[in-house]
Amino acid sequence: MPDGDYCFKVQAIDHAYEGSSWSEELCFTIQNCQLTAEAIAIPPVICEGETANLRAISSGGTGTVQYQWNNGLGTGPAKTVNPLTTTVYQVTARDEAGCTATDTAVVVVNPLPIVIASPDTAICDGASLTLTATASGGSGGNYQFIWDNGLGAGATHNVTPTVSTDYAVAVRDGNGCINTDTANVILNQRPTVAAAPDTSICEGETVTLVATAGGGSDGYTFTWDNGLGNGQTHDVSPDTSTTYSVTVTDAFGCADRDQAPVIVNPLPSVEARPDTTVCQGEQIVLIAIPSGGSGGNYQFLWDNGLGAGPTHTVTPSVDTDYAVIVRDGNNCTATDTANVFISLPPVVIAEPDTAICLGESVTISATASGGAGGYTFAWDNGLGTGPSHTVNPNTTQSIRCQS
Repeated sequence: MPDGDYCFKVQAIDHAYEGSSWSEELCFTIQNCQLTAEAIAIPPVICEGETANLRAISSGGTGTVQYQWNNGLGTGPAKTVNPLTTTVYQVTARDEAGCTATDTAVVVVNPLPIVIASPDTAICDGASLTLTATASGGSGGNYQFIWDNGLGAGATHNVTPTVSTDYAVAVRDGNGCINTDTANVILNQRPTVAAAPDTSICEGETVTLVATAGGGSDGYTFTWDNGLGNGQTHDVSPDTSTTYSVTVTDAFGCADRDQAPVIVNPLPSVEARPDTTVCQGEQIVLIAIPSGGSGGNYQFLWDNGLGAGPTHTVTPSVDTDYAVIVRDGNNCTATDTANVFISLPPVVIAEPDTAICLGESVTISATASGGAGGYTFAWDNGLGTGPSHTVNPNTTQSIRCQS
Protein backbone atom coordinates (compact mmCIF):
# COMPACT_ATOMS: atom_id res chain seq x y z
CA MET A 1 0.00 0.00 0.00
CA PRO A 2 1.22 3.51 -0.63
CA ASP A 3 1.96 5.83 2.23
CA GLY A 4 -1.19 7.41 3.67
CA ASP A 5 -3.85 7.44 6.36
CA TYR A 6 -6.38 4.62 6.15
CA CYS A 7 -9.75 3.99 8.03
CA PHE A 8 -12.08 0.98 7.86
CA LYS A 9 -15.15 -0.58 9.47
CA VAL A 10 -15.96 -4.24 9.91
CA GLN A 11 -19.50 -5.54 9.14
CA ALA A 12 -20.73 -8.70 10.79
CA ILE A 13 -23.49 -10.58 8.81
CA ASP A 14 -25.70 -13.22 10.41
CA HIS A 15 -27.48 -15.13 7.61
CA ALA A 16 -29.71 -17.03 10.00
CA TYR A 17 -31.34 -13.96 11.27
CA GLU A 18 -30.90 -11.99 8.08
CA GLY A 19 -29.31 -9.17 9.95
CA SER A 20 -25.91 -7.36 10.21
CA SER A 21 -24.00 -4.84 12.24
CA TRP A 22 -20.96 -2.51 11.70
CA SER A 23 -18.03 -2.03 13.97
CA GLU A 24 -16.60 1.29 14.93
CA GLU A 25 -14.34 2.92 12.38
CA LEU A 26 -10.69 1.96 12.66
CA CYS A 27 -8.01 4.30 11.29
CA PHE A 28 -4.22 3.79 10.77
CA THR A 29 -1.32 5.32 8.91
CA ILE A 30 1.06 3.51 6.60
CA GLN A 31 4.53 5.01 6.18
CA ASN A 32 7.45 3.12 4.61
CA CYS A 33 10.87 3.63 6.50
CA GLN A 34 13.21 5.93 4.54
CA LEU A 35 15.86 6.26 7.35
CA THR A 36 19.53 5.90 6.34
CA ALA A 37 22.65 6.14 8.58
CA GLU A 38 26.35 6.78 7.88
CA ALA A 39 29.23 6.28 10.32
CA ILE A 40 32.41 8.31 9.69
CA ALA A 41 35.82 8.06 11.41
CA ILE A 42 37.98 11.20 11.38
CA PRO A 43 40.73 10.34 10.72
CA PRO A 44 40.18 6.78 9.62
CA VAL A 45 43.83 5.84 10.22
CA ILE A 46 45.65 6.75 13.44
CA CYS A 47 48.87 5.87 15.21
CA GLU A 48 48.87 3.90 18.41
CA GLY A 49 47.99 6.22 21.28
CA GLU A 50 46.17 8.76 19.14
CA THR A 51 42.40 9.46 19.11
CA ALA A 52 39.81 9.44 16.32
CA ASN A 53 36.44 11.20 16.19
CA LEU A 54 33.38 9.15 15.22
CA ARG A 55 30.41 10.89 13.60
CA ALA A 56 26.92 9.43 12.86
CA ILE A 57 24.90 11.09 10.11
CA SER A 58 21.32 10.13 9.21
CA SER A 59 18.77 11.16 6.59
CA GLY A 60 15.18 10.31 5.61
CA GLY A 61 14.07 9.64 9.18
CA THR A 62 11.04 10.89 11.02
CA GLY A 63 11.48 13.31 13.83
CA THR A 64 14.40 13.10 16.18
CA VAL A 65 16.90 10.35 15.47
CA GLN A 66 18.73 8.54 18.29
CA TYR A 67 22.10 6.82 17.82
CA GLN A 68 23.45 3.77 19.62
CA TRP A 69 27.09 2.69 19.28
CA ASN A 70 28.66 -0.68 20.01
CA ASN A 71 31.87 -1.34 21.89
CA GLY A 72 30.38 0.27 24.97
CA LEU A 73 30.34 3.77 23.50
CA GLY A 74 26.70 4.39 24.35
CA THR A 75 24.46 6.89 22.63
CA GLY A 76 24.99 10.09 20.77
CA PRO A 77 25.94 11.25 17.29
CA ALA A 78 29.63 11.90 18.09
CA LYS A 79 32.27 9.94 19.98
CA THR A 80 36.02 10.18 20.57
CA VAL A 81 37.84 6.86 20.66
CA ASN A 82 41.39 5.72 21.44
CA PRO A 83 41.60 2.11 20.26
CA LEU A 84 44.69 0.02 20.91
CA THR A 85 44.19 -1.98 17.72
CA THR A 86 42.25 -1.62 14.49
CA THR A 87 38.54 -1.57 15.49
CA VAL A 88 35.16 -1.63 13.70
CA TYR A 89 32.59 0.72 15.23
CA GLN A 90 28.88 0.21 14.43
CA VAL A 91 26.13 2.75 14.98
CA THR A 92 22.34 2.15 14.89
CA ALA A 93 20.05 5.08 14.13
CA ARG A 94 16.44 5.02 15.29
CA ASP A 95 13.85 7.66 14.42
CA GLU A 96 10.55 8.51 16.09
CA ALA A 97 8.73 6.18 13.71
CA GLY A 98 10.79 3.32 15.04
CA CYS A 99 12.69 2.94 11.86
CA THR A 100 16.33 1.88 12.23
CA ALA A 101 19.45 1.97 10.07
CA THR A 102 23.02 0.85 10.77
CA ASP A 103 26.48 1.60 9.44
CA THR A 104 30.09 0.91 10.44
CA ALA A 105 33.32 2.94 10.56
CA VAL A 106 36.73 1.31 10.75
CA VAL A 107 39.57 2.99 12.69
CA VAL A 108 42.89 1.55 11.56
CA VAL A 109 45.58 1.69 14.28
CA ASN A 110 49.20 1.63 13.09
CA PRO A 111 51.76 0.53 15.70
CA LEU A 112 54.38 3.04 16.82
CA PRO A 113 57.98 2.62 15.79
CA ILE A 114 60.49 1.86 18.54
CA VAL A 115 63.40 4.26 18.95
CA ILE A 116 66.39 3.75 21.20
CA ALA A 117 68.70 6.68 21.92
CA SER A 118 72.25 6.31 23.18
CA PRO A 119 72.48 5.08 26.77
CA ASP A 120 72.64 7.60 29.58
CA THR A 121 76.28 8.64 29.80
CA ALA A 122 78.53 10.70 32.05
CA ILE A 123 81.30 12.72 30.39
CA CYS A 124 83.87 15.25 31.56
CA ASP A 125 83.61 18.96 30.97
CA GLY A 126 84.90 19.78 27.51
CA ALA A 127 84.59 16.22 26.21
CA SER A 128 82.55 15.31 23.13
CA LEU A 129 80.08 12.47 22.70
CA THR A 130 78.41 10.84 19.69
CA LEU A 131 74.67 10.42 20.14
CA THR A 132 73.04 7.63 18.13
CA ALA A 133 69.38 6.72 17.59
CA THR A 134 68.22 3.35 16.20
CA ALA A 135 64.67 2.52 15.14
CA SER A 136 62.59 -0.62 14.56
CA GLY A 137 58.97 -1.67 14.28
CA GLY A 138 56.24 0.62 13.06
CA SER A 139 56.06 0.62 9.28
CA GLY A 140 59.39 -1.19 9.23
CA GLY A 141 61.37 1.44 7.39
CA ASN A 142 61.63 4.96 5.97
CA TYR A 143 62.55 6.22 9.43
CA GLN A 144 63.27 9.88 9.95
CA PHE A 145 65.02 11.20 13.06
CA ILE A 146 64.80 14.66 14.59
CA TRP A 147 66.67 15.74 17.74
CA ASP A 148 65.97 18.65 20.04
CA ASN A 149 68.53 21.12 21.47
CA GLY A 150 69.14 22.41 17.99
CA LEU A 151 70.68 19.18 16.68
CA GLY A 152 68.12 18.69 13.92
CA ALA A 153 67.74 15.68 11.66
CA GLY A 154 69.88 12.58 11.42
CA ALA A 155 70.48 9.38 13.35
CA THR A 156 73.82 10.51 14.85
CA HIS A 157 75.20 13.77 16.21
CA ASN A 158 78.38 14.82 17.97
CA VAL A 159 77.75 17.00 21.02
CA THR A 160 79.93 18.90 23.48
CA PRO A 161 77.53 20.04 26.21
CA THR A 162 78.54 22.67 28.73
CA VAL A 163 75.98 21.49 31.30
CA SER A 164 74.18 18.22 31.96
CA THR A 165 71.66 17.87 29.11
CA ASP A 166 68.80 15.59 28.13
CA TYR A 167 68.77 15.01 24.37
CA ALA A 168 65.38 13.87 23.04
CA VAL A 169 65.03 12.22 19.63
CA ALA A 170 61.78 11.62 17.73
CA VAL A 171 61.52 8.95 15.01
CA ARG A 172 58.86 9.11 12.30
CA ASP A 173 58.12 5.97 10.28
CA GLY A 174 56.57 5.55 6.86
CA ASN A 175 53.06 5.75 8.34
CA GLY A 176 53.80 9.10 9.93
CA CYS A 177 53.75 7.56 13.42
CA ILE A 178 56.14 9.08 15.94
CA ASN A 179 57.87 7.78 19.05
CA THR A 180 60.54 9.36 21.22
CA ASP A 181 63.42 8.47 23.51
CA THR A 182 65.91 10.50 25.52
CA ALA A 183 69.66 10.26 26.07
CA ASN A 184 70.68 11.80 29.39
CA VAL A 185 74.21 13.22 29.30
CA ILE A 186 75.60 14.05 32.73
CA LEU A 187 78.45 16.56 32.69
CA ASN A 188 81.09 16.12 35.38
CA GLN A 189 83.30 19.13 36.07
CA ARG A 190 87.00 18.53 35.62
CA PRO A 191 89.41 18.94 38.51
CA THR A 192 92.13 21.55 38.30
CA VAL A 193 95.78 20.92 39.11
CA ALA A 194 98.67 23.28 39.76
CA ALA A 195 102.23 22.01 39.53
CA ALA A 196 104.86 23.95 41.44
CA PRO A 197 107.38 25.40 41.55
CA ASP A 198 108.31 27.00 38.25
CA THR A 199 111.89 27.56 39.33
CA SER A 200 115.57 27.74 38.56
CA ILE A 201 118.15 25.63 40.34
CA CYS A 202 121.89 25.19 40.14
CA GLU A 203 123.39 22.07 38.66
CA GLY A 204 123.42 19.32 41.29
CA GLU A 205 120.68 20.83 43.45
CA THR A 206 117.37 19.16 44.32
CA VAL A 207 113.88 20.65 44.17
CA THR A 208 110.60 19.24 45.50
CA LEU A 209 107.76 19.21 42.97
CA VAL A 210 104.26 19.53 44.45
CA ALA A 211 100.91 19.07 42.68
CA THR A 212 97.79 20.63 44.21
CA ALA A 213 94.29 19.68 42.98
CA GLY A 214 90.82 21.12 43.45
CA GLY A 215 87.34 20.88 41.99
CA GLY A 216 85.95 17.85 40.21
CA SER A 217 85.35 14.87 42.47
CA ASP A 218 87.50 13.80 45.40
CA GLY A 219 89.77 10.79 45.21
CA TYR A 220 92.52 12.42 43.14
CA THR A 221 95.38 10.47 41.61
CA PHE A 222 98.51 12.27 40.39
CA THR A 223 100.66 10.94 37.55
CA TRP A 224 103.94 12.61 36.56
CA ASP A 225 105.97 12.15 33.40
CA ASN A 226 109.75 11.82 33.10
CA GLY A 227 109.58 8.52 34.96
CA LEU A 228 108.39 10.02 38.25
CA GLY A 229 105.19 7.96 38.37
CA ASN A 230 102.36 8.53 40.83
CA GLY A 231 102.24 10.70 43.91
CA GLN A 232 101.55 14.27 44.84
CA THR A 233 105.19 15.21 45.52
CA HIS A 234 108.56 14.22 44.07
CA ASP A 235 112.16 15.31 44.69
CA VAL A 236 114.06 15.82 41.46
CA SER A 237 117.64 16.71 40.59
CA PRO A 238 117.74 17.10 36.80
CA ASP A 239 121.03 17.36 34.93
CA THR A 240 119.52 19.71 32.36
CA SER A 241 116.53 22.04 32.20
CA THR A 242 113.41 19.88 32.30
CA THR A 243 109.66 20.49 32.17
CA TYR A 244 107.71 18.15 34.44
CA SER A 245 104.05 17.49 33.60
CA VAL A 246 101.51 16.14 36.08
CA THR A 247 98.02 14.83 35.32
CA VAL A 248 95.36 14.71 38.04
CA THR A 249 92.44 12.30 37.64
CA ASP A 250 89.39 12.40 39.90
CA ALA A 251 86.94 9.68 40.93
CA PHE A 252 84.89 10.21 37.75
CA GLY A 253 87.92 9.78 35.51
CA CYS A 254 88.04 13.48 34.62
CA ALA A 255 91.54 14.88 34.29
CA ASP A 256 93.54 18.09 34.13
CA ARG A 257 97.21 18.75 33.43
CA ASP A 258 99.82 21.31 34.43
CA GLN A 259 103.55 21.76 34.04
CA ALA A 260 106.43 22.82 36.25
CA PRO A 261 109.50 23.91 34.28
CA VAL A 262 112.77 23.52 36.17
CA ILE A 263 115.67 25.51 34.71
CA VAL A 264 119.10 24.05 35.53
CA ASN A 265 121.83 26.69 35.59
CA PRO A 266 125.42 25.44 35.09
CA LEU A 267 127.82 25.94 37.97
CA PRO A 268 130.61 28.48 37.70
CA SER A 269 134.20 27.38 38.29
CA VAL A 270 136.92 29.17 40.22
CA GLU A 271 140.67 28.74 40.56
CA ALA A 272 142.32 30.00 43.75
CA ARG A 273 146.01 30.87 43.30
CA PRO A 274 148.74 30.27 44.21
CA ASP A 275 149.44 26.95 45.85
CA THR A 276 152.89 27.86 47.14
CA THR A 277 155.50 27.80 49.91
CA VAL A 278 156.80 31.01 51.46
CA CYS A 279 159.20 31.89 54.22
CA GLN A 280 157.79 32.78 57.56
CA GLY A 281 156.83 36.43 57.63
CA GLU A 282 156.75 36.70 53.84
CA GLN A 283 153.67 38.25 52.17
CA ILE A 284 151.74 36.66 49.29
CA VAL A 285 148.86 37.85 47.12
CA LEU A 286 145.91 35.46 46.78
CA ILE A 287 143.72 35.69 43.66
CA ALA A 288 140.51 33.96 42.60
CA ILE A 289 139.93 33.50 38.86
CA PRO A 290 136.27 32.66 37.93
CA SER A 291 134.76 31.30 34.70
CA GLY A 292 131.55 29.70 33.39
CA GLY A 293 128.20 29.83 35.11
CA SER A 294 126.22 32.93 34.21
CA GLY A 295 129.40 34.41 32.74
CA GLY A 296 129.54 37.46 34.97
CA ASN A 297 128.41 39.29 38.07
CA TYR A 298 130.74 37.13 40.15
CA GLN A 299 130.98 37.64 43.89
CA PHE A 300 133.81 36.27 46.00
CA LEU A 301 133.96 35.29 49.65
CA TRP A 302 137.16 34.01 51.32
CA ASP A 303 137.42 32.24 54.64
CA ASN A 304 140.01 32.89 57.36
CA GLY A 305 138.44 36.30 57.90
CA LEU A 306 139.48 37.66 54.49
CA GLY A 307 135.93 38.44 53.37
CA ALA A 308 134.84 39.58 49.91
CA GLY A 309 136.86 40.41 46.84
CA PRO A 310 138.84 38.50 44.22
CA THR A 311 142.30 39.29 45.70
CA HIS A 312 143.83 39.48 49.17
CA THR A 313 147.37 39.94 50.54
CA VAL A 314 148.21 37.58 53.38
CA THR A 315 151.18 36.94 55.71
CA PRO A 316 150.46 33.57 57.27
CA SER A 317 152.51 32.40 60.22
CA VAL A 318 151.61 28.72 59.78
CA ASP A 319 150.58 26.52 56.88
CA THR A 320 147.11 27.78 55.81
CA ASP A 321 144.46 26.71 53.30
CA TYR A 322 142.56 29.70 51.94
CA ALA A 323 139.14 28.70 50.54
CA VAL A 324 137.18 31.02 48.27
CA ILE A 325 133.52 30.74 47.21
CA VAL A 326 132.48 32.33 43.92
CA ARG A 327 128.80 33.14 43.34
CA ASP A 328 127.56 33.97 39.83
CA GLY A 329 124.56 35.95 38.59
CA ASN A 330 122.33 32.86 38.89
CA ASN A 331 123.29 32.47 42.55
CA CYS A 332 125.20 29.29 41.76
CA THR A 333 128.48 28.72 43.58
CA ALA A 334 131.83 26.97 43.26
CA THR A 335 134.78 26.72 45.61
CA ASP A 336 138.54 26.25 45.40
CA THR A 337 141.44 26.43 47.84
CA ALA A 338 144.87 28.00 47.71
CA ASN A 339 147.32 26.05 49.91
CA VAL A 340 150.08 28.21 51.40
CA PHE A 341 152.89 26.43 53.22
CA ILE A 342 155.32 28.20 55.60
CA SER A 343 159.04 27.34 55.48
CA LEU A 344 160.94 28.20 58.75
CA PRO A 345 164.39 30.00 58.31
CA PRO A 346 167.57 27.93 58.85
CA VAL A 347 169.92 28.49 61.80
CA VAL A 348 173.57 29.40 60.93
CA ILE A 349 176.58 29.44 63.20
CA ALA A 350 179.75 31.27 62.09
CA GLU A 351 182.97 30.47 64.03
CA PRO A 352 185.36 30.96 65.59
CA ASP A 353 185.01 34.11 67.54
CA THR A 354 188.76 34.51 68.07
CA ALA A 355 191.72 36.89 68.53
CA ILE A 356 194.79 36.85 66.30
CA CYS A 357 197.94 38.89 66.02
CA LEU A 358 198.35 41.44 63.33
CA GLY A 359 199.46 39.70 60.21
CA GLU A 360 198.14 36.31 61.20
CA SER A 361 195.40 34.41 59.28
CA VAL A 362 192.39 32.50 60.58
CA THR A 363 189.91 30.12 58.92
CA ILE A 364 186.31 30.93 59.60
CA SER A 365 183.47 28.52 58.79
CA ALA A 366 179.68 28.45 58.83
CA THR A 367 177.37 25.58 59.69
CA ALA A 368 173.60 25.57 59.14
CA SER A 369 170.66 23.59 60.49
CA GLY A 370 166.85 23.69 60.28
CA GLY A 371 165.04 25.26 57.40
CA ALA A 372 164.54 23.25 54.25
CA GLY A 373 168.12 22.06 53.77
CA GLY A 374 170.17 22.55 50.59
CA TYR A 375 172.02 25.44 52.20
CA THR A 376 174.06 28.12 50.43
CA PHE A 377 176.30 30.52 52.34
CA ALA A 378 176.97 34.14 51.54
CA TRP A 379 179.65 36.11 53.49
CA ASP A 380 180.10 39.84 53.70
CA ASN A 381 183.34 41.84 53.52
CA GLY A 382 183.81 40.61 49.99
CA LEU A 383 184.27 36.97 50.96
CA GLY A 384 181.49 35.70 48.71
CA THR A 385 179.92 32.30 49.05
CA GLY A 386 180.92 29.03 50.56
CA PRO A 387 180.88 27.51 54.02
CA SER A 388 184.45 28.57 54.99
CA HIS A 389 187.00 31.24 54.23
CA THR A 390 190.60 32.09 55.43
CA VAL A 391 190.90 35.70 56.36
CA ASN A 392 193.89 38.02 57.34
CA PRO A 393 192.20 41.11 58.69
CA ASN A 394 194.20 44.25 59.41
CA THR A 395 191.82 45.31 62.08
CA THR A 396 189.29 43.75 64.31
CA GLN A 397 186.37 42.75 62.13
CA SER A 398 182.91 41.29 62.54
CA ILE A 399 182.26 39.02 59.58
CA ARG A 400 178.66 37.98 58.87
CA CYS A 401 177.47 34.85 57.09
CA GLN A 402 173.95 34.39 55.76
CA SER A 403 172.51 30.99 54.97
